[in-house]
Amino acid sequence: MDIGFPDIRKMMDDAVSEGIFAGGSILVSVWGEKIFRADSGLANIYKGTPIGTDTIFDLASLTKPLATSLCVMKLVLDGVIRFENSLGDIIPGFTGGKRAISVLDLLCHKSGFPAHRPYYQVLSTLDPEHRKAGLRKLLFEEQLESPIGKKTVYSDLGFMILRMIIEEVSGFSFEKCFMEWIAIPLGLKNTFFCGPSMPVFPSGRFAATEYCPVRRRVIQGETHDLNAYYSGGYDGHAGLFGAINDVNSIIDLLLDVYRGGDQAVICSKSEARKFFEIPYGYERPPGFDVPSKEGSSSGHFFSDISVGHLGYTGTSFWLDPKTGLCVILLTNRVHPTALNINIRGFRPLIHDQVVQSFSKSGLI
Repeated sequence: MDIGFPDIRKMMDDAVSEGIFAGGSILVSVWGEKIFRADSGLANIYKGTPIGTDTIFDLASLTKPLATSLCVMKLVLDGVIRFENSLGDIIPGFTGGKRAISVLDLLCHKSGFPAHRPYYQVLSTLDPEHRKAGLRKLLFEEQLESPIGKKTVYSDLGFMILRMIIEEVSGFSFEKCFMEWIAIPLGLKNTFFCGPSMPVFPSGRFAATEYCPVRRRVIQGETHDLNAYYSGGYDGHAGLFGAINDVNSIIDLLLDVYRGGDQAVICSKSEARKFFEIPYGYERPPGFDVPSKEGSSSGHFFSDISVGHLGYTGTSFWLDPKTGLCVILLTNRVHPTALNINIRGFRPLIHDQVVQSFSKSGLI
């Protein structure tokens, strides 16, 4: 991998010096070939642990595209479920108008469910073995905030329900589906859900997140998101952990699926591309985000067919199928406090710098 691009490296180092994040890794690839990588700062400011090649990050909402959406993609391409299947078709516990919500509505954040609910306040009072059932009950009872299909609201709840769908139709835990369908076939060694089956790593391998006032400790090696934490460590919206090279392997899979490649992890068919295209009447592709017309975190140069996603802890990726360019940025911007939101200004700048540097070098 090229050790050049000093402007990109300097931006990462300056971001640490300026307190934009305590530590971070960036990896840039073109058509699946890793071109540049840099690590800066600390995984834990209290212990002085540096960010390294194998640092494992709480990927937060990258769980949605890299795990939940991929598992749904496999189920759709295998013919087990269809986009138009409704909750009423799949999960009997949903009643009333909610029965008409489709799989596509959930993937595209147009289900009518609210963005977030502090379910952890109830779940934390239950015995651990009852929390999953408790969450199902809360979701069954949740009221819609808008009519189905009328309004796009980025919703964690929708992806909690997608986890339920994956488990309902497969007969396996979401964790088992992800590991057996995605992680093991790709040979991922440092990507897993933060649950009972997570591998044992030294705490220093994890990038710390914030001091949690609920748990009363600095979080390191356990899920930052409280709803996911009290659901057993993970759910469909959060709880995936991974090192940057493994994240790159998953995105290589996405790029291969987009290009119609013949690979063994997800049987690639012509209809696979619909996961990267915005369906009629929706604003997002199923499970992914696209660059906004103004103020996109991807900067000014990613094409309008690009897909990506952000994670609350300071993680992101953007993939441009036109140029093959992929930028993965993993940081612990919430360490030691989630009040630090300076990464909002940094993300578009670093993406612009990457595109300009790579264009100048003739790589894209």
